[in-house]
Amino acid sequence: EQLYPTPLAQMESVYNRYKKANEAVWVQEEPENMGAWPYLLRRLRKTSFRDIEVISRKEGSSTATGYAKQHSDQQASILSRAFETPVTEKEKTIAKKAVSKVYNVD
Repeated sequence: EQLYPTPLAQMESVYNRYKKANEAVWVQEEPENMGAWPYLLRRLRKTSFRDIEVISRKEGSSTATGYAKQHSDQQASILSRAFETPVTEKEKTIAKKAVSKVYNVD
């Protein structure tokens, strides 16, 4: 990620190539009040991205939930919303396995 200097002209140039695009979405694993989103939101207000949406974990005081199962559920939800598809059992299993490598998941 290159956040500074924010390449706004380059971002708009790439976005404008997609004539059928009707929305822009920022996706991040961090909670909404953390990560790159708060920084980018301030810079995007005066661009063609002023209506950009964010997909992330809900705002929180911690970067992680502390519960592996909840983390894998949130991760699956972020991916599902990003691609606008329902999360399948297969994807839940993949997320659970990835998390269980670090934590013991129920």
